[in-house]
Order: sequence, then C-alpha cells, then structure tokens
Amino acid sequence: MDLLCRKKIALPRLAAAFALAALALCALFGVSAWAEEAPTEPSPPGAVSGDTPLVQYVNVPNDTPDLYVKKTVNTAAEGYEIPNEEFHFTINVGDSFYGEQEYRVFAADGSEVFNEADGTVIPFKTDINGGFTLRGGQTAMFPFVGTGKTYEITEQLPDGSQFMQTHPTAGGAAVGVVEPKGSTAEFVNTYVPVEEKPTTTLNVHKSTSFPTGFTPPETPSFTFQVKV
Repeated sequence: MDLLCRKKIALPRLAAAFALAALALCALFGVSAWAEEAPTEPSPPGAVSGDTPLVQYVNVPNDTPDLYVKKTVNTAAEGYEIPNEEFHFTINVGDSFYGEQEYRVFAADGSEVFNEADGTVIPFKTDINGGFTLRGGQTAMFPFVGTGKTYEITEQLPDGSQFMQTHPTAGGAAVGVVEPKGSTAEFVNTYVPVEEKPTTTLNVHKSTSFPTGFTPPETPSFTFQVKV
C-alpha cells in the first residue's frame, strides 16, 4: 500500500474514478499522496474532447440548379374579368430547342398543378421544338438545367391579342445564364379589354325643292362630311 500511495498516480480521463478511490485509501492509512493529470496531445482544430462525435458540414456548389418561368397577367382597366387564357412559349437552352423535357407547374398560391387524363397523372413535357404553355399566375419549373447554361425563352401571342406583353418589353425574349442558386424568367402581360358598344345605322337623305312654275336645273352632286 505504501508503494501505491507514494507513486505518482496518473489520471487519464477514463480512470478518474479509480484514482479518487486510491487517494481515499491513502488518506485512510495516514499516508500523504499527490496526483497529476497525464499530459495529453493537443487536439486538431474543430475536434471535440471526450467521446463526443465530430460532425462536419461541407457545402458544395450546386451544379444542377432549376430554371423557373413565371407568368403574370394584369389588367389595364378595373372592373373587367381577366380571361383564363393559355399562353404559349418556346424555350432554348444552350442554343438548342429544349425539346421533350419534363417540367412541373405551380399555381400562384404555390400548390402544384397536375396534368391529368382519365384519372392518370401525365408529366408536363415540352414539345419537340421546346414549346410549352402556362396560364396567368402559373410558374413552370425545369429541374436540373445546369449551372452556367444559357437560356432564351419567347412568348408567342396571336395577332389581335388583348394581352400586351409588358415584360420583357416590346415582346422581347427572356435571356440569361442559370445561376448556382437557380434562375427565374418572368413574363408580364397586361389585359386590354375591348368594350363592345351597341351599334345603330345613320341614314343621310338629301332633297331639293323649287318654286312652282320653274324647271329645276340638273341636280348637281353634293358633298357631305360626317363626324361622330
């Protein structure tokens, strides 16, 4: 026991309970003793002492971000209901038609819109020329397009359409490069209602008269101007 008490007692972290018990025995027998903690090697940066596991989070660039196409329709005159028209677009990615590519559609409230036929959900897909459709308030999501990919999206409006494209201006295309966090191309149209007014017919009648006993001359032509 004397040999045990006189010897320096190393205190590794996992043997602390044993060392305390040994010191108690030394005190019981009236023998002086001391203890010191064994030297430990420095921990690497970010390490956690003891048995606590080390968890590391590593952020890596997103090489396959999504491309969104948003459709917004405003009205030029209050009090007119905006027709629920379907708008046609063409998308090119990397200078080529983005044809036969699946995409998802979301409503203005964020809920997903499904393409159903006879109770079966069919994925939305562009046609062979990259054509797709949206309604006002909807957003199309093209997944995994790729960082740094160029895109060009155009809208096709029929002649005489009551929906004037205001963004991009002058009916232009939305062009850009897909960013790592994803990109959004927005198209804004203004609905210009045509007020239908009731029509009628305006008749213009011309007559001449001469005093009794006079022979009227040959009737000349008369020129009129009508302003409404």
